Amino acid sequence: MKTWLKILLVIVALGMLGMCGIAGAGIYFVSQHVNTERVSSGSALK
Repeated sequence: MKTWLKILLVIVALGMLGMCGIAGAGIYFVSQHVNTERVSSGSALK
């Protein structure tokens, strides 16, 4: 395998890993900042 191809594959793999990390951080951030609670129907209509 050519050296430039190995380098390109490593760069692509690191890019994909970075994108997965960013997506995971986004999911974590949103899940920590969304608050839900149960309310009665009357309260929900207000």
